[in-house]
Amino acid sequence: QVDLDAPLQQYLPWFTLADGEAAAQITVRMLLNQTSGLGYNDGTRPLWDQPGELTLEERLRQMADLPLQRAPGSAFEYSNYNYMLLGMLVEAVSGQPYAAQMSAAVFQPLGMSGSRAAAYDCAGKAQPYQWWFGFPIPAQAPYPADAVPAGFIHANAADMAAYLAFQQG
Repeated sequence: QVDLDAPLQQYLPWFTLADGEAAAQITVRMLLNQTSGLGYNDGTRPLWDQPGELTLEERLRQMADLPLQRAPGSAFEYSNYNYMLLGMLVEAVSGQPYAAQMSAAVFQPLGMSGSRAAAYDCAGKAQPYQWWFGFPIPAQAPYPADAVPAGFIHANAADMAAYLAFQQG
């Protein structure tokens, strides 16, 4: 359902950046390969600017004034925005919210009953920590619902083992 070499705008026509011409050149493959030209530091915005208060689409529409760090396809640089855009692509193509599609297409088929692509409370959930003057201290971290496709999935060890077994064939 997705052509990896098609421009992202084929699936998300509203997507743009400060340089509209460059935005039109970004392909799905570039997002997957982290070669879109989006910068690492820019992609941390969902972690510090109103984390979890926006929808995925609202967060991505904020990128309209974002400059690229380099020409699309020219070099590798990890950015959370690449995977967030891919998550939005999943929503556009599947017609379902990202969390529902992950559940239907990944978690349920692999028997990952303790996994969610959304905030939820469960027994045994790990306590988040942050570093303070070189020491880890317990922290209250908001769940960045607008950045879930960038890696904010809840899963237990048994589910991760099932996912790893799938990846190993």
